[in-house]
Parts: sequence; C-alpha cells; structure tokens
Amino acid sequence: PLKPPSLLPITELAERLQDRPEILSVDAVGTAKVRITLKKGNIPAEFVAKLINEKVPVTGFEIAEKHLEELFLNATKGEVQ
Repeated sequence: PLKPPSLLPITELAERLQDRPEILSVDAVGTAKVRITLKKGNIPAEFVAKLINEKVPVTGFEIAEKHLEELFLNATKGEVQ
C-alpha cells in the first residue's frame, strides 16, 4: 500500500500510480492532486474503489470530459483542410 499523500510528495504518488496496468498517464496537479487517464475499458468508479481498498486516501474524484479542441484534433488527426 502507498503511504497517505500527507506523508508522500504528490509527485512521488503520481510516479507510483503510473506503474498500475489500468493507467495510461498520471500527472501531478499542484501539491495535492493527481490527474489520472485510465486505459480504455477501465471503469473510473471501480478504479477508485481499488485505490480505497488498498488504503490509498481518496478525497474525491471527477470524470473530466475532453475539451472540444482535443475531440476535434482527435477526429481530424490534426489535419485541417
């Protein structure tokens, strides 16, 4: 199990989470938050439940929608005609 965030720098927590097979990417956001992108097929609520079962303190989570620009670039593969 990971140490609670109060005992573990957020950047170190992000690095340790990166090794999980469900995760595509992890980024530290400020000093108290991580942004996690799960690989396709993973259910966010189930992933959070796993973290809680492993005694990783989770104080909240939200599902972020992609920005319109990202969706456009993904749809056009960055090619504008």
